[in-house]
Amino acid sequence: MKKIVVFIILILSYEIADSQVLYGVRAEQQGQEIAVYYSLESSLPCEVVLLISEDEGINWSKPLKHVSGDVGSGIRSGDKSIKWKVLEDLDHLEGNKIRFKIVVNGQKSDEAAIFLVGSKQMAKLSSQKDSLAYAFGLSVMENAKSAGFENLSDELIMQAIIDSKAGTVKLEKDKATGIINAEVRKNSQKKSDMNKKRGEDYLVANGKREGVKSTSSGLQYKSNVEGQGVMPDKNDKVTVHYHGTTIDGVVFDSSVDRGKPATFGLNQVIPGWTEGLQLMKEGSKFTFYIPQGLAYGSRAQGKIEAFSTLIFEVELIKVEKID
Repeated sequence: MKKIVVFIILILSYEIADSQVLYGVRAEQQGQEIAVYYSLESSLPCEVVLLISEDEGINWSKPLKHVSGDVGSGIRSGDKSIKWKVLEDLDHLEGNKIRFKIVVNGQKSDEAAIFLVGSKQMAKLSSQKDSLAYAFGLSVMENAKSAGFENLSDELIMQAIIDSKAGTVKLEKDKATGIINAEVRKNSQKKSDMNKKRGEDYLVANGKREGVKSTSSGLQYKSNVEGQGVMPDKNDKVTVHYHGTTIDGVVFDSSVDRGKPATFGLNQVIPGWTEGLQLMKEGSKFTFYIPQGLAYGSRAQGKIEAFSTLIFEVELIKVEKID
């Protein structure tokens, strides 16, 4: 069978050219389907039509099929997508490199491309070696996502693997590592700046809530139950129940969920705890809203991202005075 390069163009037709923004086209295979994502903003109605060419775009066929897309007016910005069950329509495309573009009133998007994997090529984990190979690929992509890398080119990732096996790489190892590390630092800084800003905004709003008090350090707290026992100082040991969450409500640690109180010295915990627990008496229940500077700061801890503002529900059960 003759191998072909297929161009697929998604054409969005409008009545009259008006202000429009088109960007961010990307494609990915989802089993038997191709999903093409793009961002578009326009005030005019449109219809999505799928065309196909088997001669590198020299001649275009009649529309292969009409597919579900944006139809109507007042299209707002944001990711949109259409899907094509390509292997049900043209099973001979299996293994080909497929290129995509979006065209809106003559405006062409950047190109996106993928290699189409057919049912014959889809991974079958029939041996330990198969599972190991798949695990390596999975690990690479999970690491990329955790580092904040989105919309990487499937084509270039596959090409890099092929080049590496053939010994014909286009980037030396040190340079490739430098590129990755630079992007990791950039993404990390962006995430850190966002966490700082979100935490600051949260505390500004939270500080206006009824019953919430603030200390000179920036720690915020609310007394839910006032106890009658002794108060600890920074050298004492305490036994507490606590439930810790991010400002998004993600639980990262909870003695309550474990069903067992925790005992520790007040000089062994984050500054927000050391300060906050000294405001409580035995039997008290407080909520602490701890700025990132009084929590873990730049250190990520499990589910806690760097520069995160934290919330703790704390019950002071017992104080052990240390001379």
